[in-house]
Amino acid sequence: MKIGIVTPYDSANCGAYLQAYANKCFLEKNNYNVCFIQWRNEKQRKKEYFSKPKTIKELIRCIQRYPFLCARYKRMTHALKEFDIQKNTGDLDCTVVGSDEIWNIKVSQFQNPIFYGGVEQKSCIAYAPSAGQAALKDYNDFPWVRECLEKMTYAGVRDENTKNIVGKLVAKQVEIVCDPTMLLPINELDFPHERKIKDRYMIVYSYSVPKEHQAYLKRYARKNNLKLVSICLYQSWCDLNINCHPLEFSSYIQFSECVYTTTFHGTIFTLLNHKNCAIYSCSKKLKDLLEWTHKEEAMLSLTATYDEFESLITKQHSYELFETIIEKKRKESQKIYIDALKSCEV
Repeated sequence: MKIGIVTPYDSANCGAYLQAYANKCFLEKNNYNVCFIQWRNEKQRKKEYFSKPKTIKELIRCIQRYPFLCARYKRMTHALKEFDIQKNTGDLDCTVVGSDEIWNIKVSQFQNPIFYGGVEQKSCIAYAPSAGQAALKDYNDFPWVRECLEKMTYAGVRDENTKNIVGKLVAKQVEIVCDPTMLLPINELDFPHERKIKDRYMIVYSYSVPKEHQAYLKRYARKNNLKLVSICLYQSWCDLNINCHPLEFSSYIQFSECVYTTTFHGTIFTLLNHKNCAIYSCSKKLKDLLEWTHKEEAMLSLTATYDEFESLITKQHSYELFETIIEKKRKESQKIYIDALKSCEV
């Protein structure tokens, strides 16, 4: 059976790429033929890296980051060679929409019917989509979303907020399943395991780090003789900004001393690599992830003191319960997903 995945596989960030890659690996491991459905052209993709500045402050920021963004664009473009991408959907037996925030209707690029099953196909399955920070009222101006979701076969959504929205929009009870990056054990995801940085270092992976936390991170790094390393996202105050290939993302975390992150997939790979960490959560989806994995202990508050930050990031976390929970959720999610796919073969 040939499956077309509808997801932002070509996003500028590692998390979106890695969930697409992990989904592909899982389906291929189960003997499905997999491709990704092209949802935008190259000009539109490039805009995600090089948006036009609207103010003098934004212009200065763009100039500072331009070399980094050029390298990022080149690296992520090269990474797309891992994927079979096609525009025509005529030869597909089934489409899978998900994962990532493709149902966050507040984001303009996700106001595209293609992310809700609005393409010509024989059958369509939703696996682990997220509505992100969207609320039920945000869908009022998009009545076509309800029509699309009513036709969908559900193999599960990624978080409680999305489950509630689907339940109210189309009166369907759906399961919460794990993100594709958790569908297989991390050692089955063919990542390189090579140390790239000789010095001892700590990882920063965040779109925006509060000033208070920046001060704590710099102080902690100086105190412990660590390099501050930002991967994939530019932070001017870090010692190193590294444009790694997305498949190297996990290994940079693996060989670090500890991790500070504010992102969903940054948290997943931090936990999967059993790292000391401080996780600052401002999103529903990240709080939900930390709750069901019982890792709320890794959360850092905005008002934390430096001593509280230091105590948290040096704490030796036990990952025994986490692995037990993940293994159970993984098996449940695999079964739900495969059962949904098999229903499309009939």
